[in-house]
Order: sequence, then structure tokens, then C-alpha cells
Amino acid sequence: MNARALFTAGVEALQADEPERARAHFEESLRLHAHPATAFNLAVALHELGRLRDAEQYLGALRAGRYGELDEEASTAARALLTEVRSGLATLDVQVRGVVDEARVEVDGEERGRVTADGAPLLIETDPGEHELRAVSEAGSSPPRTVRVEPGGGASVVLEIEAIPLPEAAPELPLAEPETDAAPGDDTVLHVILAVVIGALVVGGAVTAGVLLSQGAAPIEDDVFGVTVTLGRP
Repeated sequence: MNARALFTAGVEALQADEPERARAHFEESLRLHAHPATAFNLAVALHELGRLRDAEQYLGALRAGRYGELDEEASTAARALLTEVRSGLATLDVQVRGVVDEARVEVDGEERGRVTADGAPLLIETDPGEHELRAVSEAGSSPPRTVRVEPGGGASVVLEIEAIPLPEAAPELPLAEPETDAAPGDDTVLHVILAVVIGALVVGGAVTAGVLLSQGAAPIEDDVFGVTVTLGRP
């Protein structure tokens, strides 16, 4: 259908109390040909559907001359409808807690504003009815909250951001046992003691002094050899 036929079908749908079908016809007609009567009737259909924010946008554009020049009668009608639409909008007073830097507030999945860590509330105009709200930031997000507002009414909503949990630390792996060339249980190779007695003086059959060079032990004193010194491995 062309723009005129779609416009006529939209008017018939409005008269038959079928605003959704009327909306579809008027939107397509307006896409094909900009006309102030089409934009006005589209705003009427949106108003009946409760889509007040969309109706307000079309009426604002209509009064700004986007769809053509309005005569005095049409301008008065558009102004009256805009006043009625705005009086039906609801207001959400949203406060977000747990904001580290900045968070965006979503209403029905659409971003409607941002809040900062100063805690100032965010006022959002919305259509009457049921809405789902959520606050999202880099540090985390709030659980979704569902609220219902009446035409011209309002609601206060508090959203609490829950921090994203840090990933669990990986379990600590056990240290591997050092490999040795010695057979299990055989300590003879690792603890062989090489002793050299240097400058031993025997007086009356007794050792009076000596140095033992050994492997595998720190310097110790011994009743027989005197002081022993560890011999490091090459």
C-alpha cells in the first residue's frame, strides 16, 4: 500500500479501537511520506497503547515542524495532546548503592541515565505500568528490581550493586622431590666420610690435635679427631 492507503487504514483501525494495528499503519505511512496528520494520529495511537514517551517524541517533532507546517487548529490539538501525554508519565526516583566510580541505570534493558559514587538519585520519566530496573558498573551489577507505577504517579527504587566475585586461586601444586642417582635407602654414597688426619701429634699414644675433612656434615668437635671440617663436593 502507498502512504495514503496506509493512512486511511490507520484511521479505520483507530475507529475500530485497534490502536496497535493503527500504529503499524501510521508508522509505515509516515516512513513513506512525512505528513503532520499522520504524525498526529500516530501519537494518538501510541497514547492509547500507553507508550507515552514515544507519543511525546512524535508530538515534540510535530510541533517543531519536522513533518510539515501546522495550521492553528492542528497546533492547538497537538499542544493539548502533548499536555495530556506528559501528565500521564510516571517518575522513578532511583538510588544506587555500592557505586565505586560510575554505574548506568537500565529500565527494561534500555540505559536511561548514569549515577556516580556521590550517591545522588536519578529521576527517570517512564510510561506507566510494570518495569524492570537494574544498575550495571564495571565492578558488578544489581539484581533486577520490578516496579509498577500508575499514570502520573511515581516510585522510589533502591538498587544495590553486588561486586563481581574474584576467581578462586588455583590450588597449590606439591613440590617435586629432587632426583638423585642414589638407590632408595642407600645413604652410603651421600654420606661417605673422607678423613685425613693432618699434623697429628701423638704424645703418650694419644692424638692431641687434628683436622678431619669430611663430606655431608658441618664442622664439629670430636673426642678422637678433634675439629672436623666439611669437605664440599666439587
